[in-house]
Amino acid sequence: MQCSTGTVDWVDRFGLDNFVPKRPYYDIKPREPPDYAAIEEAAKLYAKTKELATKNVDTKTAGEKFQQELQREQEKTKQAAEPVQTTGSLDFLPPGWKAYTAPNGKKYYHNAATNTTQWKKPAPL
Repeated sequence: MQCSTGTVDWVDRFGLDNFVPKRPYYDIKPREPPDYAAIEEAAKLYAKTKELATKNVDTKTAGEKFQQELQREQEKTKQAAEPVQTTGSLDFLPPGWKAYTAPNGKKYYHNAATNTTQWKKPAPL
């Protein structure tokens, strides 16, 4: 809403309370001086705990174990992503068709000659 002079009376529009400066938060709640003795005690306890935790740990061996575990997980993920060919004796498929199992467990069929993939079992010729 504009006035006839082209200016807006902001105080009238939003009220005087919105234009009065407020005190900053740090002035409202004064800080207490830090307890340096308690901080020092906590730091010493942390250092002692860290020393005891790493005293008998071979970090090189732990890193190698972590790398091996990471590689195993990547191989599992890779194997799950690859289609697994099923070789069931009850599956009678037309020539050129192969049955696979998707990572979600659902069976699908693929013909490499025609590059056709389908969920339904192909009819025998």
